[in-house]
Amino acid sequence: MIYSRPSRRSLLAMTAGIAVGVFSSSGFPGSADADTADIPDDPYPLPPFDYGRLPPAFRRTIVPYEGRHWPGTIIVDTSARQL
Repeated sequence: MIYSRPSRRSLLAMTAGIAVGVFSSSGFPGSADADTADIPDDPYPLPPFDYGRLPPAFRRTIVPYEGRHWPGTIIVDTSARQL
């Protein structure tokens, strides 16, 4: 019998396979089980918001930006109190 030492790649693959098997059979934390199906996701639900009542200056809008930040970055303009 020839014994070969397992490589890091095969060891990680085995570990990942075992973890998937354990979490799929016992239920990963946060997954929907029969016991938690009747618990609402949000303990403090809010009523729907009418965005038509919001002043236009405070509504969400897409603006051109030629700065140094990545798209999707939230930039806070503290002097104007705007995002």
